[in-house]
Amino acid sequence: MRTMVKHTLYARSECVCRETESCTQPHKESALSRGASRAEGEPRGRTSRKTAPFLSWAGGKQRLVPYLVQFLPSDISGLIYHELFLGAGSLFFAVQPETAFLSDANAHLIDCFVAVRDHPDLVSRYLSSHRKQDSKGHYCAVRDSYNTGRGSAAQAARFIYLNKTCFNGIFRVNQKGEFNVPYGRDTRAKKDLVLPSRESLRNASQALSGASLSAVSYEKAVGSPGKNDFYYLDPPYPPLNGTSYFTH
Repeated sequence: MRTMVKHTLYARSECVCRETESCTQPHKESALSRGASRAEGEPRGRTSRKTAPFLSWAGGKQRLVPYLVQFLPSDISGLIYHELFLGAGSLFFAVQPETAFLSDANAHLIDCFVAVRDHPDLVSRYLSSHRKQDSKGHYCAVRDSYNTGRGSAAQAARFIYLNKTCFNGIFRVNQKGEFNVPYGRDTRAKKDLVLPSRESLRNASQALSGASLSAVSYEKAVGSPGKNDFYYLDPPYPPLNGTSYFTH
């Protein structure tokens, strides 16, 4: 087992419905793997196409990726990649392994990844609507819809929009499980809202095509590591004192 400590199930759905907001079809698990080799000197995995994370996540390691990849085994492309605290998946998108098991205790996050993997164009279509209507009022309306929605392409677009426009990109829910972070964009600055493009979501979908996704705790996701398993663990930071009342 190859392990990197501190600095894996939804499989690709068989559902082919265009509008997943009301889909109730059972989704079977499957193992998928295909891809091309990476350029020389880069981590070898699914493809040489650059894929950036489509979310901004507290504690994300996108800026540290050039440092982290130096510690990856040279045969990473032949190993089964496991990431137990997915977040935005910065290292996963840099490596783009052939086979991956990705997990996080945050079911909202995993639902979003599943929708992007299975329906990137539909997620992009919904995001385009949010981009055009962005305002504090629209944000609050989307947040209300999000809190009553469920896993779908429309819900994933809401998740991404809220992530990109809420205060400091924080994901926080109240005791009722409702997302309650306020609007965080300064519209007076008149800066364009940057949301993932259709191309970037398609790239993410391709990178995720060989990945199984699960919303479980890391204790359940770790399983029984074998000699061909590579584990990357980047757990969230614990509260620093007794007044930090929140749960990761």
